[in-house]
Parts: sequence; structure tokens; C-alpha cells
Amino acid sequence: MSDACGCSDDETTPAGKEAEEHEAERLWEVSELRSAAVAGVLLLAASDAGHTMTAATATKQLGVASPTRRRLAAGLGAGAVAAIDLGAKAWAVSALQERVIPLGPVELRLAYNPGVAFSVGAGAPTWLVLTVTALVTAAVGVVAWRTAAAASRGRLTALALVLGGAIANVVDRAADGVVTDYLHSGWFPTFNLADTAIVTGAALLILTTLREPAPTQSSTPDADARAQ
Repeated sequence: MSDACGCSDDETTPAGKEAEEHEAERLWEVSELRSAAVAGVLLLAASDAGHTMTAATATKQLGVASPTRRRLAAGLGAGAVAAIDLGAKAWAVSALQERVIPLGPVELRLAYNPGVAFSVGAGAPTWLVLTVTALVTAAVGVVAWRTAAAASRGRLTALALVLGGAIANVVDRAADGVVTDYLHSGWFPTFNLADTAIVTGAALLILTTLREPAPTQSSTPDADARAQ
């Protein structure tokens, strides 16, 4: 139905059309700003996640472990070495009392050593030998704790062997003042697996020290953590 001017009810004046266009343009700009803000937030989150994943992936690929994990690995290795040797000593005491078991270049033969490794210092007083070996073992433990944080796998293995062998002999000696030996060669003092672990670990430690540069203080994991 038309009014007196002949205009229909659904027609809009020029001023109204211009207002509607301005309102539509404003709503479009607000929508664009919101989309840009959301995209920026998502992009920033993705960037942070990408950096985190990249660091984790690099750490995994390089085989870098935290100082705590390195020390734990060295401690577990030393404990395993000590447990194996103490188990072998317990078996030797029960099984080799009156027999010898030939094994080619060596034979299993029970013997007791009042001295240190390979019967060195066998004539020294028991309390002195026990005190010295306990102090040496404690010193090895301190060195292992301080150096394991930045040590390579080779050095960690060496530290575990030396510390485990020293612990096993000290624990065995503390019971009765002597160390149980069970590996006899005929041309060398009777020894045990703990002695072998100590010598092997010391040789490996020397070898890795010669082949690998010593880590500087600023390059250790502890120093890197403090720097961050």
C-alpha cells in the first residue's frame, strides 16, 4: 500500500541506506580484527609449542640427560657392580670351600685377602686397611657425584665400575676384616670381580679423558641451568 507521496512501505530513504552501509562496514571491520587477534594467538601458541618440541627433539637426538639422571645412572651402575661381586663372593664362600673349578686361563679358588686390591698391603693392621679403603671409596663417591653431571657415557661407565668395585670390597671387608677372592690365575695374586671392575674402570677413565676434552664449567648442564 502506497502513501500520499506514492512511496511504498518497504522503501528506505538515502540517509537510511547510508547508515546501514556504515553499520555493515563497521561490523565487518570488527569481525576482521577479531579474526586477526585469534589468528595471532594461535600462531604464538604454535610457535611456542614448536620451540618446545624442537628443544625436546634435539635433546633426545643428542642423548643429553639431566644431571640428576646422569648421577642416578652412575649410582645404579655402581650398585649393580657391587651386587654382582658380593653375590659371587657369597657363592664362592659356600661352593669353593673344598674344591677348585678350572675355567681355562683362570680357576675358581677361594682365598681371603687382608690387604687391598691384589693382596697389596696384606701385612698392614686391619683397622688401618679398612679405614684407608673406606676413605678412598668415599672420595671416589664424591668425585663421581661431582663429575657425573657432565660426564659422557664412557666416563659414567668408568665411574660406575670404579665406585661399584670399591663399595663391594669395603662392604665385604667390614664383616671380618678380609676380602673374599675367588679368581686365581697361578701367576698373579688371587682377585675378584670387584678388583677387575676397579682396574677396568680406571683404564676406561684414563682412555676417555685422553680422547674427550674435559667439559668447561660454563658448558656443564648445571651451569646451563643456572644461566637460564
